[in-house]
Amino acid sequence: MGRTLEGNVWHFRYDLPDDLIRDLEFLCRSEPVASDLVRPPSVTAAIRAKLRGPAPILREERGPAYLIPESVRAPKGSVLITKGNAHLLQDEFPWMLQLILDDLDIGPITAVVFEGAAVSICHCARLSPSAAEAGVKTLPA
Repeated sequence: MGRTLEGNVWHFRYDLPDDLIRDLEFLCRSEPVASDLVRPPSVTAAIRAKLRGPAPILREERGPAYLIPESVRAPKGSVLITKGNAHLLQDEFPWMLQLILDDLDIGPITAVVFEGAAVSICHCARLSPSAAEAGVKTLPA
């Protein structure tokens, strides 16, 4: 579920049962348009209750989401990471390098490169034709 000051949006995994989707949609539709995006949705507890199954919910993530218009240009120094230049990740992001070398389908990865090494990376955690969820890791220095 995503919330904006203009309205709410939601999407469900393709493999959820129809009756669960129907119940979750009802809850999402009942969530008022937010005037305070810091406060969790009022239906959070009810959604959690619907999602309880044989395994407990171990982790929830919540944070800001942004729409980046197609007209926005990539920042200076950013590169698309491929197997051919994945060595740029070696010093500070070896775990991401290993994912690439293992041929895991993790979506596109971009990096800001400084003095021949990646100092910040952005990678897709989820990717679909209409949206992407990206994670960003930047070195503290």
